[in-house]
Amino acid sequence: LLIFRPIVIDFPIDSIRISPDDALLALRLGDKIQIRSLFDGGEIKTFEGASAGASLAFSSDSLFVVAGGANRKVSIWQLSDGALISSYEGHGSGISAVGVRPDGGVVASGDNRGNVHLWATATGKQLGTVAESEAFVQFVIFSSTGDQLAVGWNVGQILFFDVE
Repeated sequence: LLIFRPIVIDFPIDSIRISPDDALLALRLGDKIQIRSLFDGGEIKTFEGASAGASLAFSSDSLFVVAGGANRKVSIWQLSDGALISSYEGHGSGISAVGVRPDGGVVASGDNRGNVHLWATATGKQLGTVAESEAFVQFVIFSSTGDQLAVGWNVGQILFFDVE
């Protein structure tokens, strides 16, 4: 059964994500992140000041959204009040992919130069670099247990890393 509910946005959409609880839709619109109801498409919040880019991820509990962009920062916004929780710096080029471990404790970010960093969500401390390549990072995805991280580059390479 297919139910069609159009949502019209008067701006180019760089990226789109559905929250794990299937209630919210997050859109990257240039330097903004817009949160909408998945039920009726109504706008809930807009986060200003996000750097342009396509990387976007929800936490598994749908309490925060993570974005990375051309400014080489990873930013985390709390969905309940729109507050910027934290912002991490440490990439040498624009961020092309972000992911959140299912427990919400670790954020992974990949950049245009092939580097992937892990960050402690609560403190912003960089936990380490798990991968370095010359290729563009397409995605970073944690397993459902959070024990593994899949990283994919635009050269057709996917590697899996154990995460402690």
